[in-house]
Amino acid sequence: MFPKFLYELLPYLYLSAGVGGGYAINSAIVLVASIALIMAGVIVLFMRISYRRNIRQTRHL
Repeated sequence: MFPKFLYELLPYLYLSAGVGGGYAINSAIVLVASIALIMAGVIVLFMRISYRRNIRQTRHL
């Protein structure tokens, strides 16, 4: 298991690696990998937001 600070930071690391890689290296393979990293970061963020919203709602019932 990751430490909490690293766990919370991972989606932002995915996003920054995707954006940074896309700008730094002009290659089709790197572009595909950058898009995949950005998509992974966005998906993880949305999943976490959705899960935490559901947890808060169930606590209030």
